[in-house]
Order: sequence, then structure tokens, then C-alpha cells
Amino acid sequence: MEAPSSRGPGGTEPMTRFHKRKSEKSRRRDLDRDAVRQLMPDLATDTGAEAPDPDKTIPRSPEEIAARGAQDAAEPKQVTDRHLNDPQRISITDFTDHAKEQIIEAYEEAAGIAIEKTPLGWGEFGIVYRGENPDYGPVAVKFTLSGQEINAYKNIKRLKDGLETRDPQAGNVLPTILDIRSIPSPPMQYLYDTPGRTFRAVPQGKVDPDAREYKVFVVQMELLDKLDSSIRADIFAPAPMDEYPPEVRKRFVDEYLTVENIYSSLEHLLGVDRWEKVLDNIDPGPVNEGPLAALPIQDKRAFAPFREIDKLLPRLRQAYLDAPAENHFFALKDIHKILATQIRKIFEKYLKDDTLLGQLEGSAGYMLPAQMAANARLPQYDPEAIAASPGLRSSILPPSEIQTRVAKNFYKRLKKLEQWDAQYGDVHAHNLMQRENGDLVVADVGLFLFGPPGSKGYAGQQVERLQRLAGLI
Repeated sequence: MEAPSSRGPGGTEPMTRFHKRKSEKSRRRDLDRDAVRQLMPDLATDTGAEAPDPDKTIPRSPEEIAARGAQDAAEPKQVTDRHLNDPQRISITDFTDHAKEQIIEAYEEAAGIAIEKTPLGWGEFGIVYRGENPDYGPVAVKFTLSGQEINAYKNIKRLKDGLETRDPQAGNVLPTILDIRSIPSPPMQYLYDTPGRTFRAVPQGKVDPDAREYKVFVVQMELLDKLDSSIRADIFAPAPMDEYPPEVRKRFVDEYLTVENIYSSLEHLLGVDRWEKVLDNIDPGPVNEGPLAALPIQDKRAFAPFREIDKLLPRLRQAYLDAPAENHFFALKDIHKILATQIRKIFEKYLKDDTLLGQLEGSAGYMLPAQMAANARLPQYDPEAIAASPGLRSSILPPSEIQTRVAKNFYKRLKKLEQWDAQYGDVHAHNLMQRENGDLVVADVGLFLFGPPGSKGYAGQQVERLQRLAGLI
């Protein structure tokens, strides 16, 4: 009998522990990719497939070209996705009320549901109505001309359906989508003598050679409720001009004015290297205060100044709660002025480097309020997406560390989607909604990223979505 070989496949190299670990990692990755392919087959990559050759074309005769042109003219036209300011851009909001009613009636007949004619809401990309599905119950029905919007909902429907059994906690943040389809509009006529872009259905019996049927995309999904104002404040921080009951403001300020939030914000604003220099140059002095409880911060070198900051915070929190409810925003601005002054005075005792002290003072007075506020809310986009996009970085300050309990818990659930090749985006107070049982759901998924790591892409146009008015869905 031949002795077992110590060489690897082909007898060329020894099978080391490294090769075994790499093989096991590759096997797990392939299993994960198979799971993703089952959920979203059009997004999973297949390196074994050959790419089509763009140079190989099939010649067509003039007769075939003419017949194809006539066929295209007879089919409903899918509008081109254009910039919001493009004068040739067409949206379903440009249709007259009568034309919209005809489209609604066509979908009612096709889907077997009843729809109320008064919209629940609308945005630049679509209109949402309340409907009644005889098998499911109340539903929301969105009508849009944007094919890119529909791509996102198709991806989310496949993902949601697959996660019902695989990962219910992750899938629970996504809306339940019952139906996605397209229907033709009635022949639409552009009205030149009206302001703006207006289209009406061609009156019955009349012929307009320029009229076209348009492809209308329809999404039917579960009907969700708007966020309760208290829950909205827990996730996105209290809105500046709104009033809140004492318990809501107390939850906010107890998680906002903390040593953890101030420490994390200053560390992020100064940067790792500069913050390390600050910590190295802190002189705690000979003061012996006896045994003290540890602070909830990462580095003991910062304990001396941050113990003094910690002693200030109860009074500042109480000042916020004592302010009239309608003035809570202005009270917080005053508190930040006090905090900036006190941080400078405290660090003057322990930090003798004037350059570092000036940099710390600048951050505490100018950027600290913005960073602490960013830490008190769910970020609109995943921080990784913000870091990767110059456009997002220029307008959104990502959190250094989310401080509020509700926002942090929901963020963790959103992050679970990444293992299924999806990354959340454009989550804000107008498109985060809730079910009757209190579950939080992202209703508008047009700026989710889809695809394997390193090649995720938006289903919708990012620039347009950042400029649009937020719709209900």
C-alpha cells in the first residue's frame, strides 16, 4: 500500500494549515453566495458565464426595421428617467386628475382591489393611494412612471420574501410587497397651452396622432402608519420647532448630554492621531481624590478632565428640562455655549500644549454640537456609504458612535441586511414608518444599495433622489 502523500492536489505542494483555512473560507463564501443567489438571482455574480460579444450583431432588413418601429409605436412607452429640472421629464404627477382616475380604475379591475381616489401622499416620483385588498386587508398602492423606482421594489420583494424564514429579524424592517406590475395608461395628450407639464387622456372618440400610451408601474404593499412623534424623536432626535412631553425630552437629554457622547465626538473631530497627542499630553496632576468609579470612556488618560465634565452634565440636563417645551431647541444651543466654555477651562488645567489646546477649543466650540447631534440620530445613509460618496460627505455628517438606544438598535437591524447583499440608504423621518404592532419599517427603498461586496449600486438615481421632495413611499 502506498504511503499517504504530504503533498497537496496534483502532488505539487504540501497542504499547509493556511491552505486548509483558505479552502474552508472559500467554501463558506461559496455557500453564502448560493444563498444570496437564491434570494436575488439577478444580483448574484457568476464568474463562469461568458460575457456577450457586443460586436456580434444580427443584420435586419428595412422591412423588419419598419415593422419593429411600428410595433414599438403601438406599445406603451416607458418614460426616460431624467433630471428633475429637465423640461422633457415626465412624471405621473403631470397627469390630470381624470387621467389618474382612469389609471386607478384600470388597476382596480386588473388586481381585483378597491382604491380610494384621494391620495395618501405624493412626491416627485409617484403618488400613493389607500386600497382594500379582499384577501389581505388595507394596502398602500403606489403609481409611478419611474422604472428605476420599480427595480428597487422588485429587489426588496425578493429579499423580503427570502428572509421571512432565513432571517426574520432583518426582513422585518422591509415592507411586505404584494404585487408589482405595469399597466398601460390611456392615450395621453400633451397640453401646450397650460403652465408646466400637463398631460390629459385623449377624449373618447377623438384621434390624436401625437398621443401615446405610457407604461405605468404599480406597487401594492402593506399599509403602514406614520411614526408616532415620540418614536420619531427617539430615532431622529426632537425636531427643533416641535413640542414634546417631558418624558420624551428626558429620554433624549439623558442619552445626549453624556460623557460618552462628548468623548466620542471630540475624538472623531480631532482625528485619531491628534486625539492621541491630546491624551499623551494630559497631565492629571498630584491631586488625590481617593477611589473613584471608572468613566464610560475608552482611555484612562482622559479621566481627569472628563470627571470634571461629568460633574457639569446633571445641571445642564436639568436646565434643558426646565426650559419651556416650545423653546427646547434654543435651550440646547445655550447649553452648548456653556459646554464649550467649560471644556476649554477644564482642559486648560491639564493640557499645557497651546497648539493642541487651540485645536480642542475650536472643535468644542464650532463642530461639537453638530457631531453630538449626529450621534443622537439614525444616520440617513449607512456611514460606509457616506464615507464612499463625496456628494454625501459634503452634506451629511456621519455619527462617530450612535448614542440613543432606539436608534442604535434599529441601526443594528438594518446592518443585518448587508449579509444578504443589501445596504440601506435614504432612511429619514418621512419614509420610516411603523406597523400597528410598533415594528419599524423602511417604506421607501429607492436608494438602497444592492449587489455583492465591492460592487453595490443604487437602484435609483442618487442625485435626483437627494434633491427630490420626500414622498410617502
